[in-house]
Amino acid sequence: MVSGDDDDVIMKAVEDRVKQWKDVFKAKDDEIDDLKRKIISLHDKLQIYSMEDQKADVTALNK
Repeated sequence: MVSGDDDDVIMKAVEDRVKQWKDVFKAKDDEIDDLKRKIISLHDKLQIYSMEDQKADVTALNK
């Protein structure tokens, strides 16, 4: 049978482990958010470059 003190030790260990995992998940969530922002930025740049390329094609055709 587990005594009250043993329960406290086990619960403290579980709480510590849960906190560790919450910290890991928070760090990963932050990393995911950062990568999403980078993807949006790169997508925007790609659209700009694509439009510039199309303008160059139209300019070349008009010459």
